[in-house]
Amino acid sequence: MSRRHYYKALFLCIVQFQLVVVASQQVQQPSPRAQVSFDFGWWHRTGLTRWALPDEEPPQDVNPGLFPPESAMNYNDSSWILVTLPHDGLIASAPSEKACPDDGCSGKSYIPRHVLWYRKKFTLPLDWKDSAIWLDFEGSFRNTTVWINGHIVSNHVCGYTPFRIRLDTLDTIQFDSPNIIAIFVDPDNGDQGARTHASGWWYEGGGLYRNVHLVRANKIHVLQDGLFAYSNVTFTTRKAIEATVHVRASIYNGITNSPRTTVCVSFQLVEPDGTVIASTTDRKRQSIAADGSAKIIGEMKLKDPTLWNPSNPFLYTVTVHVEDCEHTGIIIDNYSVVHGIRTIHYTANHGFFLNQQHFKVRGFCDHNNFAVVGMAVPDRINLFRAQALRSIGGNARRTSHNPPSPIVLDIYDRLGTVVMDENRLFDDNKEYVNNMRALVMRDRNHPSVIIWSFCNEGDCEGENQKGGPAFQET
Repeated sequence: MSRRHYYKALFLCIVQFQLVVVASQQVQQPSPRAQVSFDFGWWHRTGLTRWALPDEEPPQDVNPGLFPPESAMNYNDSSWILVTLPHDGLIASAPSEKACPDDGCSGKSYIPRHVLWYRKKFTLPLDWKDSAIWLDFEGSFRNTTVWINGHIVSNHVCGYTPFRIRLDTLDTIQFDSPNIIAIFVDPDNGDQGARTHASGWWYEGGGLYRNVHLVRANKIHVLQDGLFAYSNVTFTTRKAIEATVHVRASIYNGITNSPRTTVCVSFQLVEPDGTVIASTTDRKRQSIAADGSAKIIGEMKLKDPTLWNPSNPFLYTVTVHVEDCEHTGIIIDNYSVVHGIRTIHYTANHGFFLNQQHFKVRGFCDHNNFAVVGMAVPDRINLFRAQALRSIGGNARRTSHNPPSPIVLDIYDRLGTVVMDENRLFDDNKEYVNNMRALVMRDRNHPSVIIWSFCNEGDCEGENQKGGPAFQET
């Protein structure tokens, strides 16, 4: 066996072992939801039908077709290289003035914007067959097409918003047998970008540059970004004496052999040490139609809450429990989000107030790239940037000029840094409005986020700022 095939087999064994272990552990745990990293064991090639040459200009026609050879299960990818996500597929290429004439290809970096391929073999455990299973992509730059077992299943065109692929509903998915996922990424910047230049002056890379997760849950489960919490705080002389935590969960019923299913839902507020400090007073019964969803709301009262602020970024956890009403203690799904209790408001004359105290924002702009790693910025570097910001007196970050990686906001939540959360581009059509919606839905629970930005600078929102009608329509 060659070294390449040895490592390939080793990675497949590790991934399959992880899946089996997680699946077996869930039998003993109260919730069937499990999440496994899908970042390992990817095979990669740069180029449409073969490896791109060093000084070769990217082709103008990059359409792979509906059934490209690379998507087939029996395709020979032995000449491809093994990569681990997050992965910027462009940054490893050498700069080339021949491939990038005039003013450069990627933010004046002269790195050719060739199309990218990824392939991965994976096996789903047999006892996952009656579950809901999906792949969560945190981001892929940019126009991304996905095949599973040779059949096209998804296309996502925004390079910075997450997308989800449901697996258990696919006719071609296999259990206890290998599946092949093939992904084609066209890193053309789109919008104001093109094959020969970027849409921004900074480097925007390409490929599967953020994490991917494999998730297994019950057929009845909390929807993606389906748990939201916010607080109202009562103050006396600037001291918080009580907080009301409002919660809302969107729950989907994927059981189709019965017209309706009834579940019981409850919420808890948990401190960092695991202590349940507040909960809803009763379990809410909710009947949900087959292949439908329902929103369940609740509230929890908390005396003398600890507020989230830069000097003490205290984080609670809000958890929703979905149970079988007829069998107490049988958990159908659990889902949690972090929650920082704080208040914000702005005035025209005095600016921003956090927890009723004036707050002077001293912030920095950071692009979604870093030196030799390009767009695939490791978590440790994101933490270093945040710590460096705080070490010189900064307290704020603008995510210029796009939705950030989820881990970035997790870091700022924990370091007490406020954030301007920015969308990439905006215009008066549903595609752009839905991109903004995806940003807000994903990030709305982060206490660090204090303001939303539609896009970078003036005129980025399209002609005459016609965003209003499309927002109302959506």
